[in-house]
Amino acid sequence: MTTPRASVLLLTSDDEAHVERALASIRSQAVDEALDVVVADDASSDRTLPVVTAWAEREGVAVRVVRNEQRLGAGPTLHRGIAACRGRYVAVLRAEDEWTSADKLRRQVELLDLHPHLSAAATRTLVVDEATGSSQTLPLLPAADGAHVELTGRLLTEGAGPATPSCAVYRAELLERLDPGVFEAPVPGPLVDLAMARYGAVGLLPDVATRRSGPPEQVALTGDDVLALLPEPVAQDAARTPADGAGAPGGRGGMVVLDDYFPTKGTGFRIAEFDWMMRRGVVAEVMTTVPELRPLLAEYATLYPETAGKVSAYDARRLAEFDCASIMFLNNAARFLPDLERHALPFVLQLYPGGGLHLGEPAAERKLRRVLASPLLRHVITTQPLVTALVEEVTGGSVPVTEVIGGPVGRSYLAPGAGLRTDYFGSGKDFLDVCFVAARYTLDGSDKGWPIYLAALRQLADAGLPVRGHVVGGFGPSDLRPEHADLDLSFSGVLSTPELRAFYLGGMDVIVSPTAPGRLAPGAFDGFPTGACVEAALCGVALVATDPMGQNRLYTDRHDIHMPPADVDEVVARVLELVAGPDGVRRVAQAGLRTTRRTYGVDAQLESRRRVLEAALAQGRDVPGVTPGDPLVSILIPAYNGERFLKATLQSALGQSYRNIEVIVGDDCSTDRTPEILAATAAQDSRVRVLRFDPNVGGLENPRRLLAEAGGEYVKYLMHDDVLGSDCVRELVRGMQQHPEATMAFSHRVLIDESGRPVANHEFSKLSARDGLLDGRELGNLVLLNCANVIGEPTTVLFRRDDVSPEDLWIFDGRTVDVLNDVQLWLQLLAKGPAFYTPRSLSRFRSHAGQNTNNPRYLGRGERDWSRLTDWGARHGFLAGPGQLRRAQARALLEAASRLHQLIDTPNYGAALEAAYLSTAALVEMLRPTPGTGSLDLPQRAHSPAVRERLAQELDVWTREYPAALAAPALDPVEVGATVQAFREILAAGVAQQAVVAVPPADLERAVPLLEAALAAGPDIDLELVAADDPATLLPEPWLALVPRGGGWWHDGRALATWTFELPCEEGTDRASTAG
Repeated sequence: MTTPRASVLLLTSDDEAHVERALASIRSQAVDEALDVVVADDASSDRTLPVVTAWAEREGVAVRVVRNEQRLGAGPTLHRGIAACRGRYVAVLRAEDEWTSADKLRRQVELLDLHPHLSAAATRTLVVDEATGSSQTLPLLPAADGAHVELTGRLLTEGAGPATPSCAVYRAELLERLDPGVFEAPVPGPLVDLAMARYGAVGLLPDVATRRSGPPEQVALTGDDVLALLPEPVAQDAARTPADGAGAPGGRGGMVVLDDYFPTKGTGFRIAEFDWMMRRGVVAEVMTTVPELRPLLAEYATLYPETAGKVSAYDARRLAEFDCASIMFLNNAARFLPDLERHALPFVLQLYPGGGLHLGEPAAERKLRRVLASPLLRHVITTQPLVTALVEEVTGGSVPVTEVIGGPVGRSYLAPGAGLRTDYFGSGKDFLDVCFVAARYTLDGSDKGWPIYLAALRQLADAGLPVRGHVVGGFGPSDLRPEHADLDLSFSGVLSTPELRAFYLGGMDVIVSPTAPGRLAPGAFDGFPTGACVEAALCGVALVATDPMGQNRLYTDRHDIHMPPADVDEVVARVLELVAGPDGVRRVAQAGLRTTRRTYGVDAQLESRRRVLEAALAQGRDVPGVTPGDPLVSILIPAYNGERFLKATLQSALGQSYRNIEVIVGDDCSTDRTPEILAATAAQDSRVRVLRFDPNVGGLENPRRLLAEAGGEYVKYLMHDDVLGSDCVRELVRGMQQHPEATMAFSHRVLIDESGRPVANHEFSKLSARDGLLDGRELGNLVLLNCANVIGEPTTVLFRRDDVSPEDLWIFDGRTVDVLNDVQLWLQLLAKGPAFYTPRSLSRFRSHAGQNTNNPRYLGRGERDWSRLTDWGARHGFLAGPGQLRRAQARALLEAASRLHQLIDTPNYGAALEAAYLSTAALVEMLRPTPGTGSLDLPQRAHSPAVRERLAQELDVWTREYPAALAAPALDPVEVGATVQAFREILAAGVAQQAVVAVPPADLERAVPLLEAALAAGPDIDLELVAADDPATLLPEPWLALVPRGGGWWHDGRALATWTFELPCEEGTDRASTAG
């Protein structure tokens, strides 16, 4: 059935006297499509419902009635009525109210269509006191003719909301998301409006199109019970008092800065720019997503009290209040872009190195192209020539770009005379003070040059220089290696801008900044010079900084800077060159100060940015041609004989709150009622397309063919017996849009039984307590180390269509994955990047007897898949930690053995036996390197001669390196020669450290020439000959016995392990059987 555009929800309760008038106002509406009319009645005992029935028959209007058998109250009745509505929009009408304009619904629906960021549309209401005849029009906010006012959560908390739900039209998908407790309130209307404000402002038309008899609906926004029902930002607005001080400023319009780290004190360049722009009125407000804002803001206010009141926590709904946004860094732009598009808010991007700008990295390129393609993008500010060239290449010159070399600095750095110093090493100062200033982003700090800095200090100290090291940022004493423990080093942690300036001016001679690209992530790089170097230069500190990307446009090497490669010896040579000449440190430092002041002055830095921001702001908010529509999502349903559950599955797909979907169903030649169900559904909803495969193509080919047909940007598989939550697609698409580096998105899931009820005493573990990214490698390791699909079945995951080709689906190493095909796909995606995860339960996986997961034919094959997937994962970047691959294959072996025991009395145990063998072979292979097999998959390697030779020995031979291997051969030239050759193999494989031959004392002389001849016949080895009557007591444990196969048991019970070998056979003689 096609989803109706709008539903009208009429609320009644003993309203016989009023309902006819309300019904008439519904009938009067001038709308293009038939309305879905629902009556929610709260146990009326008068003729209300007969009046409704008679009206419906008379007017020919289909009316559905939801009746409470007992009086429940206004809130629960409203909730039940909303659940019965089928339209995209829900217009509420209380029986005692009426609509006074025939265009009311049409104008409200048009407003919501044109402004997707609005959560509801309302009209003004004439509120009449019938007892006195007095009246007033509410709300009191004025609106220009033909325009609309957007009521944010803050305005609603201040009493500017609709006077009655009868004047409002709501988005149905948003009503479904509200906390059910909202509808328990005695007066639910205002709480519904406030809760809806989480998802967008309420658009208020200037028309007076609703009449209410009686007082306006009001609710006291106090008390924990009420506030707990509201979304957190709305609740904060409701609870806030003027004394709180941390609230966002009032008013509307202007430029808003969106950020993720401000006002943390370690981000000096942000503070320099944002404070300057706010003080001059260029920026109206900074909204930030930084955690724990209040203490950070209190600290910021002590240094910048003038602008602290213009900083607030990020609230996407408030974007409607501004005319333009400014954003630093690519990751931030990608994070905020969906909200900007939802509110049609133009923006300026300051594209600095770092923050996700990883050159050549596919996820970063995808993210960059999406941001730069946004029609809302007004201007790009860059700081490095190679970034400028990249933007121009991607956009083809369609977006204006302004290059401003470097970034802003605090105004104190540019005060007259700042940085003019004479206190330098070589100019009257006894110590050479060399500093390292950097935030920490990697474990070893190699991206910032931390190891080079320490090694350079070591060499300078060893050269006899009186050098002292000073470290600011994310490194501490625990990061020192033993060889650096005696260095004269001090650590200051993270410093605020004034603290950092005082640190530089406190006697620093040189800053060393040997940055290296590609260490934080492929394609990651630092700008040149770094912000720390700029601030150091402005304090008269000499720069020794690398420029690996060739970005320098300011400095002259050996005049106002030293620019060595990121090499310890080169860095040390440059520092020694600085101190070698008279007054060398001061000369380079002061020259660098002059160059830096020219480039990083207010006019060059902040005024340039100001002109760009003001020009973008002057263009106004309207962006011609911007239609921020949602990308198409393809929901793919492979079906075979699914009549029992298929209707519920289809309803869950078509009932998604995310509307821009196509549903493609592959019917694999079903023999039950599946074709009839699909035909009826496709006839009712144009979004459904059915493909019939005759003859049957199988459970793996069906999804492949569906993927080939998918036209969406995103793909969501939905198995024919599973169910999606109504917000599933919306939430997963949101995650992918906010995190373009994510290769897949998934949620927590619920296991349900055949009747659709959650399975008792079963709960899938949640992987995180909040929405966000999970590292791809770590998540893949979690799957493989536990042989557990912690991600979920195909129904759980959404991915980009471009990331998966139908030809490669379910295949790796040229082989099809029999059972764990979903795990194989997840691992392939996770090998490319992180996953977005939400702990909300957005899908339901049905367990029933007819599933393949319960079929004995598939159980053993699934264990075989784990062995192969674990091996594939290790060859593609997973299980790289110490011992992880060994533990993963041991777990796979354990699972295979358990399954083998389960299936041993059935004909299906062969695959489980093969799985056990594959994992055993993989573990054996790990004991010692196997040359020449790196390109082979596990089944090939497991049956290779190298592995079979390993399996020919006792396996504990391979698990350690023995101090000695001991043989007691018969003094026969053939056996002695074979023994020496076996020793060669043992020593070459690293199984033993020493080769020892024991013979009876009486045979010692006879043994020497035999051993010499054997040693001369091949590569020489060290071999010790000893005399012993009882060789088994000769060596302390552990030792390895070396014996011919079938050649006696002199070592039995004494050796920890035994290496056996075949004796060459003389013609007509079985030497192996006679050796002793």
